Amino acid sequence: MNADQYRMAFNINAPVSWEMCAPLPHLALTLDLDKMYGYKLAPLLDDGIPILIYNGDKDYICNWVGGLTWVTALEWSG
Repeated sequence: MNADQYRMAFNINAPVSWEMCAPLPHLALTLDLDKMYGYKLAPLLDDGIPILIYNGDKDYICNWVGGLTWVTALEWSG
């Protein structure tokens, strides 16, 4: 993900490197695993803010079926 072709495709101009499972964001996200925040994305999408939601369908840790379910159910104007 740090290759120039990906950085250009995702319009990443900041001098930061992508890393897999960065520890601090991961720890912050695990503090409230029992809460749902997907509904907060609809206003952002309605405002035209691009959002990437990625779950690998071969990843045994990520609940990609649950991710697909809430993304499909998300109500927004797009």
